Amino acid sequence: MYIAHRDQFITHFHQQMPALAGTVSITPSLTGFPVRGRSALLESILGSEPGSVHVVHAAGGYGKTTAALDLTTQARARGYDVWWISAADYSALSTGMRALALRLGASPERVRLAWTGADGDAPDLVWEFLGAHPRPWFVVIDGADDTRILALPGGSVADGNGWIRGPRPHGRVLVTSRNGNAETWGAWQRHALHELSTREAAQILLDRAGPGAGTQKDAERLADRLGRIPLFLHQAGLYLARVRASPPWPGVFAPRTFEEYRTGLNDQFGELLDSPVGTGIAQRSVRVTTTWEISLDLLSDLGVTQARPLMRLFSHFADVDIPYVLVLDPDALERSPLFAFESTDDIQRTIDSLADFGLILKNSPDLASSASEYSLMVHAVISETMRASVDARGECGSYLALAVHGLASAVRGRDSRNTDDWRIRSMFLSHTLRLSTLAYTLSDGLDEETASDLFEAVAASMDYALSTGSLEQARWLRKAAEPLREKLSSMHPCVLQYRYQVARLQDRGGNPGAGEEEYRLVLDDRARVLGLLHPETLRTRHALAWLLAQKGDLPAAEAEYRAVLDERSRVLGVSHPHTLWTRHDLALILVRLGRLTGEEAEAEYRAVLAERSRALGASHPHTLWTRHDLAWVLAQQGKPAAAEAEYRAVLDERTRVLGASHPDTLSARHALLRILVQRGGIPSDEVEAEYRTVLTERSRVLGASHPQTLWTRHDLAWVLARRGDPTTAEAEYRAVLKERARILGESHPETEKTRNRLSALTAAPEGSTHG
Repeated sequence: MYIAHRDQFITHFHQQMPALAGTVSITPSLTGFPVRGRSALLESILGSEPGSVHVVHAAGGYGKTTAALDLTTQARARGYDVWWISAADYSALSTGMRALALRLGASPERVRLAWTGADGDAPDLVWEFLGAHPRPWFVVIDGADDTRILALPGGSVADGNGWIRGPRPHGRVLVTSRNGNAETWGAWQRHALHELSTREAAQILLDRAGPGAGTQKDAERLADRLGRIPLFLHQAGLYLARVRASPPWPGVFAPRTFEEYRTGLNDQFGELLDSPVGTGIAQRSVRVTTTWEISLDLLSDLGVTQARPLMRLFSHFADVDIPYVLVLDPDALERSPLFAFESTDDIQRTIDSLADFGLILKNSPDLASSASEYSLMVHAVISETMRASVDARGECGSYLALAVHGLASAVRGRDSRNTDDWRIRSMFLSHTLRLSTLAYTLSDGLDEETASDLFEAVAASMDYALSTGSLEQARWLRKAAEPLREKLSSMHPCVLQYRYQVARLQDRGGNPGAGEEEYRLVLDDRARVLGLLHPETLRTRHALAWLLAQKGDLPAAEAEYRAVLDERSRVLGVSHPHTLWTRHDLALILVRLGRLTGEEAEAEYRAVLAERSRALGASHPHTLWTRHDLAWVLAQQGKPAAAEAEYRAVLDERTRVLGASHPDTLSARHALLRILVQRGGIPSDEVEAEYRTVLTERSRVLGASHPQTLWTRHDLAWVLARRGDPTTAEAEYRAVLKERARILGESHPETEKTRNRLSALTAAPEGSTHG
């Protein structure tokens, strides 16, 4: 049978078997389970004014049809006449509307003439009778994904003269569609469906799986793993019900609980979700993982031919905002055989179309925003499904290379210490972790160009992580990238960047010995590859000088800092941020050596502070470090009130800019606490509690054996001794001494300081205080 709509839509149908219950029914079917999480939306539609049209839209799998069926049940219970029309294709829509016209009282001959075009138009006939219907009514048009079939030829559904019109005086219309484009629907009211809450999603699993599959918490964990998407929850719950209704066959593993199913998804994502449900002759297979392919097929039919490959590319990024203007390189896409974009307008149209069909969530800021503000996000489960499709086609390496190239291009040249850039750098870090993990699982390995791009992105993200105090994220990046080291020479510039960040991680993470060794190796290699005066070589030398200072070798640190300062002043200029960083650190060394004292030391710090404030801003982390150390100099000069004021200001700004748990913020909090204790500016009974709070945070962020954590623990012992608890103080000093000797060495100044404090405490007469 061929059905033609004017001359635009031709559909071929082949009848496999005679219909058992008539060719069409416009009576809504029943829902087999309670509908979860849509009550507020449905109530708003049920309570809407007569004459309204509502469009419930979302990507496939979000439960649009189920929500509409629940609405029909509630509407009939409230006395509405309800009719259900499928818009899966033009034939189904036309047949359903024809049945509706007959149900409303149109004569068969009138219907025949309207449908052949000899005596009026079919939509006009239907709406004539709907307008005359005396009772309140609802028409549900389900699955109207291809909105062309709802409109007159050459028109739009928003015109209101096709199959959808204003349903006055007593009616309401509900349309479900994957297409949520605002222009398509015009004045009709649109309602977007989103994933369910964790509790609502878990309840779907419990409803379908039945008792014994697991606890509420187990169901919630599985619900989150499935992205809280109703179709996937429905399928998983029915699968568990089927398996649990059968005996466990020997040698055959089939998950029988929520937790087993959740664990099994890691290796059998597609197999489990597409497994049969039901029992006996009622068993059926539903390939839920192809639900979004239907949307991509329709988009391709609508002329958006690049929607599928672009979705596959996006699926390789992390489940956070993707700044697509920055990571999509039009030239790289043009060179790739995977894509056939005609222009950047074509790229943007494809992205907008994917958002219309709910496959991505697009963020469109105001017109004054920069390119980095334009972002999109792909649901985690949609990404996982798309990547499975890429794997099946053997194209993972090609898509991964494009994603890595785009990410490397986006991070290139960005300064990790620019706090204005931290929001987007946080996104890049997440994407780097995802791409590094995918690269490790790539069976064919990485080509040299992709490996280079990946290490550039990893180094940049580690730099950001260390600058923001996110040591754990830096460790994860190293863990993901380290197995890929063999892809490039250790002397490759991108690998050198990575190795430098590894040295920083070891240094900041409380392992200065390993950090120094790696710094020296990187310094030698950078000098050989890049030259002695290259900014990255000088950066490595500066970092090595800082580490020497932390080890207590102040003369060696002074010599390095002076050499780096001279070269940076000559190569970069005296006001360059890198030059000012060296000048700051050198001043600190000179103060500690006693070569810069009193008013002279304060003047030097104030000069650096003024330069940094001008070049970087008053709230930049570098500027705040100068202000922090200025407070320390003021305290050394016997100006505790001025020092306290500076420390308070630094703590407030660091908390605002960096966050309360950033290592720099905790350093300011510790320093302020010491000043307050010395000045008696904090009640004695609160001192210990405050020190323990700082100690807990430093242990959590940096680790229990980090030098900064040990400083707080050292000072806590000092407070305990002053409060008259020498036994606990002695235990703390001994623990700190052991860790400092192990990490810093027996002769390190901080180790010596703890040893001296312990000796003074144990030698003090009983009952005396220790200061």
